[in-house]
Amino acid sequence: LARAFLSKPSILVLENPSENMGNLNRHRFLSVMEEICSATERTLLVSTDDWPLAYKFCPRWIVMTEGTISFDGSPENYLKSGDDLAQQIKKLMDRNQIVEEVLGKTI
Repeated sequence: LARAFLSKPSILVLENPSENMGNLNRHRFLSVMEEICSATERTLLVSTDDWPLAYKFCPRWIVMTEGTISFDGSPENYLKSGDDLAQQIKKLMDRNQIVEEVLGKTI
């Protein structure tokens, strides 16, 4: 990661950046990455299947279906769409929110 910053790229690409991290560390890591990219005027591009995390940290979603861009916009607009995957993600996120409220911690 340090090497990536040394070359001063305008876009930093992270593929499944939180794959092997615990919940708290995932959020800390992406918060720090977000702060660094904002402070250095870099774009942060995250490829992930962690939908709740993407919802929290990514203001723009580009969803690909069978190699084609099927959606480009805000997470809110995607979850309102009639897309089958969007409905599954919404259910998953609703369940996570309930668990977070019961446990009092972020998933």
